[in-house]
Amino acid sequence: MGRYALCGMAGVECCERARNVLDAATGVQFYPVTILDKNFLDMNYYGMRILGKSGPHVKELSRQEVATRIPGGPTYIKKVGLYFTPGSWDGSDFFRPEGTLNIFITSKIKSLVEKHKLTNILMNPIVDVETF
Repeated sequence: MGRYALCGMAGVECCERARNVLDAATGVQFYPVTILDKNFLDMNYYGMRILGKSGPHVKELSRQEVATRIPGGPTYIKKVGLYFTPGSWDGSDFFRPEGTLNIFITSKIKSLVEKHKLTNILMNPIVDVETF
């Protein structure tokens, strides 16, 4: 099963349409938030509380690659891939690895996002995310 990271996301809000699409997902709880448009009308947004969990990021499982930030510039070794012990994951569609603010999703959620053309979301395969 593919897993994707919504990188750098500490808090997430979504519109009512997105909530309706994702309502049956596991590992997430929605709650109303007030976000006003330029006319001070409530836009019907929801906060997303991520409840799903996995164990911490296991840095030793990340692969190392030689990289450069600019063409012809100095090289450095970067670590790629956000991995955790598979048995530590609770199986939720939305989850956070212990000790991080990253939100991980399953391929089921990625497919729903794409099928319903939800926007303003960045999904990266966890095997391709550069780590520190």
